[in-house]
Amino acid sequence: MNEACKTEDDHLARGAAEIEDEYQTKNKEKEANKQTNKQKKAATESVAEHRATVMKMKVEKEREEKAEGKKELHALMEQNRIYLEMEKSKKRRQRDTNMEIQKIQIQQMAEKQVKNSRKRKQIWTMMLREKLLFVRIKHFSDKDAFFSKQKETFNEAF
Repeated sequence: MNEACKTEDDHLARGAAEIEDEYQTKNKEKEANKQTNKQKKAATESVAEHRATVMKMKVEKEREEKAEGKKELHALMEQNRIYLEMEKSKKRRQRDTNMEIQKIQIQQMAEKQVKNSRKRKQIWTMMLREKLLFVRIKHFSDKDAFFSKQKETFNEAF
């Protein structure tokens, strides 16, 4: 009996050891799984944290780019406004210059017209004087001829 008990005790001890080993193995696996799960969870959290950081950085970068784009747009609009004002001023100066040139040309035309009118008047006056002079000369010539004839007739009579 002793041997049977011993064999039974050995068998029980082996069974208990196997169960203990199996329990220890499962425990180790559980612990390893827990560690792996913790590592996976930590890795997942790290990835999620990294993604959140990257998204925040992306949003911040987009915000900065948008702000920079607005600044550039305002700068371009200001440059365009200044350019348009300069062009408007340039056109106004050109128009004023053209108006001055036109005034000068009109004044020159008026002066030329007055000068031509005076010239025509002078020519007309000279022509009238010449005609008057011609008429007087003819009149006096005719008178001289008349008086000469009268003188001859008078002289013949005496």
